[in-house]
Amino acid sequence: MDERLLTPGDIAERCQISAKSVLRAIHRGQLRAYRLGERGAYRLRERDVDAWLEQAVVAPPARRQEAPVAPVREQPIPAGRLRLTPDMGRSRDGRAA
Repeated sequence: MDERLLTPGDIAERCQISAKSVLRAIHRGQLRAYRLGERGAYRLRERDVDAWLEQAVVAPPARRQEAPVAPVREQPIPAGRLRLTPDMGRSRDGRAA
């Protein structure tokens, strides 16, 4: 076996996540790892990490076809003066805005 084994810290740095997130993936069974040494330090193969990353790929959402929108016709602005009325500034239910 010539392949270099990686630590959770190595994977965390490579993936730009925390080492804790890598350990969570190991404990959940999402990421294959080997427990080595007296204290049970985890080591991972690069190909196992690559497989984990491939499983995590998020596909872009399917584009939905939107119904064509009818063009908005611009209304001409009437010439003249603005007439103020007592109900201006009130909501539809008659209360002051």
